[in-house]
Amino acid sequence: MTRTALPVLLCFGLGACGSSPVVPVGKDTYQVSSHVAGCISCSASVKSLQVANKYCASMGKVFVIRNEQNTTNAFGYNVGNELIFRCVNESDPEYQNPTLRKDNGVTTIESR
Repeated sequence: MTRTALPVLLCFGLGACGSSPVVPVGKDTYQVSSHVAGCISCSASVKSLQVANKYCASMGKVFVIRNEQNTTNAFGYNVGNELIFRCVNESDPEYQNPTLRKDNGVTTIESR
């Protein structure tokens, strides 16, 4: 069984779908993981983005994606997501003009 298949099976078997707690991974930088299953219109990526947005908003800040990695199931649905993000002020240049680019299925921010 693959490493990413286990959380998906747990969601089906135990109903343990949702997001991890937000964890600090550096200065003003955080990580959250989300898993969804049994829902065609659900997206683990959207779930993580909602958690990040709420977390930063609780500090009066906005979030900026630093790195995102998604897992899809055999049907192409987004069932797993790991999001690394920063909480910054709205005036932060990183928030003002982000550039997202794909790197082998991983979305990262490219500084201009």
